[in-house]
Amino acid sequence: VATVGKVERKRPSPSPLLSLLGEDGEYNVLSRLPTVATSTHSSPSLRASTQALLSLVLSIALLPSHTSAMVKPVLQTDFTASKGNALQACVASALELELGDVPNFIATDDPYKSLRGFLGTKGLGFMKVGLEEGVLPFAVCEEDTKSVCIIAGPSPRGSHKHCVVAEACGTGLRGIMDPHPDATMLGGPPVWAGFFVKLDPK
Repeated sequence: VATVGKVERKRPSPSPLLSLLGEDGEYNVLSRLPTVATSTHSSPSLRASTQALLSLVLSIALLPSHTSAMVKPVLQTDFTASKGNALQACVASALELELGDVPNFIATDDPYKSLRGFLGTKGLGFMKVGLEEGVLPFAVCEEDTKSVCIIAGPSPRGSHKHCVVAEACGTGLRGIMDPHPDATMLGGPPVWAGFFVKLDPK
């Protein structure tokens, strides 16, 4: 409660989903499970139940699905290894924005804090999920529906990472828009997928 003069004002409660996402907005279901399962040595049943919880959260809070045909192609303009703006272009593409309307998160001191701040102005969060050999460890949507996300993995042009826009269906992922002009997607299996979620789903 904040006191202003003699008037007490309650600070707005944080979004329940934002609280679930945690300070950095990342959940790797292999090693960064919610507090009920913080250890990678958790029992299979506990791990499974936690994954089911995250699956439920995503099914409720994911942005409305749209087809790959509706993804806006946006190309990156900075190709510096590990410092390029592929993530900026991917976010612009996934949200159907112009490149100039999205910050270059990688150029900031804390890229994911910058990403969270930008998405927060749009009522969105970003949930990162670690992948098992390039596959989601739990279904994020029904088999007959698809959801646009961002996946990251090895770049085909060096030892750094690259990210592309992808389509998730069940536990599968398929690259649909590479912000690099080469359009060769990733150089190997992706290591994480990032989903846009509504912080106040209704």
